[in-house]
Amino acid sequence: MKHLFTKLFLNSNYSSFRCETCILAKSHHVFFPINFNKSDVSFTLVHSNVWRPSFIITVFIRRWFVTFMDDCTRMTQLYLMKHKYKVFDVFHTFHAMIHN
Repeated sequence: MKHLFTKLFLNSNYSSFRCETCILAKSHHVFFPINFNKSDVSFTLVHSNVWRPSFIITVFIRRWFVTFMDDCTRMTQLYLMKHKYKVFDVFHTFHAMIHN
């Protein structure tokens, strides 16, 4: 490593140099523990996520989307929307579908 330093750093202690980016890149990631607790019955717990407007617009000018995922089966439904305020209407559609 000493050979990498130029005359500018000749009198410096190279072990005292810290590269924050290098330290972060070498840091270990903390993973979530595997969780075996999930619902035993379909649709007793549903996870939902509303996504921000997409930069890519669909043919039918849908920029927002919401996902519903069943905790038991991991079945995921995706609904595209023109406006964010339509989430409640889409939820009613999803709710009617799972009760049918």
